[in-house]
Amino acid sequence: MRRSRTVAVLGVASAVLAACGSDPGEDAGNPGASDDAPDGNGILVTTSDDQTLEFTDFVVSCEPTHEDDGVRWDTAVRAIAGAGDGDPMTDRDVPAMIIEADAAVADGSTVALPHHNKGGQKHTFVSVFITHAGPATELSSAVEETAGEIELVSAGCDPAPHLEVRMDATLHSEYIDGGTVTAVGTVSAPD
Repeated sequence: MRRSRTVAVLGVASAVLAACGSDPGEDAGNPGASDDAPDGNGILVTTSDDQTLEFTDFVVSCEPTHEDDGVRWDTAVRAIAGAGDGDPMTDRDVPAMIIEADAAVADGSTVALPHHNKGGQKHTFVSVFITHAGPATELSSAVEETAGEIELVSAGCDPAPHLEVRMDATLHSEYIDGGTVTAVGTVSAPD
């Protein structure tokens, strides 16, 4: 019953957004395409109560070897951006999006969500996490109710850290009543 209600709410929210947000100049075959990100580089997040946040200006770094649930990967490429004013690294009130990928994941790989790193298979790690967006908190690509996909166009550390992903996803909170958001767009960082 709860899942049906969530699907119904998301359907109504999508219909309202489509009706209210249409632009006469939009490509009729791709509604909302002009809203994904004004410059084509960013992730547009829409909450269940129709708030929108845009994550752009991702800072990319390469992190040394990590271990998660006993699985090690050599280098993780991490991209972090905040929505709005302020620094998400120092201001907890600024929503932050973190995208991580194993630098060894094959370029061009598409990951269906929800996605979990598969034990014993070190080159499967791709994740998205949003600290908060409107009323929704701790949104993750690994939560069971999450849906959609992430395409890892490229990720690596040589000659410099870089990450390019395309995303079309509904992310759910790690908390039972923590909320849901849609996240759509492309990140190419540095751009």
